Amino acid sequence: MLDTDIANHHPRPDYKIAVPDSVPIHIKSPAGEWARYIKWAVNQRNHKSELIHALFAKPSKYEPTLRPETGRQWTPNRFWRITDDSRANLEAVLIQVVGEEATTECKHCQQENGPFHYCMKVDETSACGNCRFRGQQRRCTFYRESSGSPLRRSPRRVLLSNEEQAQKEEELSKLPQ
Repeated sequence: MLDTDIANHHPRPDYKIAVPDSVPIHIKSPAGEWARYIKWAVNQRNHKSELIHALFAKPSKYEPTLRPETGRQWTPNRFWRITDDSRANLEAVLIQVVGEEATTECKHCQQENGPFHYCMKVDETSACGNCRFRGQQRRCTFYRESSGSPLRRSPRRVLLSNEEQAQKEEELSKLPQ
């Protein structure tokens, strides 16, 4: 059974949970094992991305639902490996967990591109999860260039803490001019 902290998406740092046994395909279902696992794993990694923090703060609504693949099977470990491969992929799966289904799919999703079965987005001007996957948010018909919201920023932007910034500046000052 899941610990109350995990069920409420506020995991204790010492609590470990396993990758769920199955991968949701085709059917949109309420947040469950995968949503809890994803939020737990994100919390364990302490990401510096403003977008990840903004998405993490939102309540989980759905399980990330995948398109069936031709020729290959989705396994839980394969899904997690692909999701955890990059920050953009992690942001994409969080959009699937906390977002809402678009009333009309973006053009990319209409062509059944992307790993997720549903075109999910968080607000009116941010890319959907399928388009954010692999850092391709600019191809999304919902995407609008940044207005300062972390939901519209590029997933490649790394934000450093004050201490990390000072350390980086010190290292750069030591380099020959």
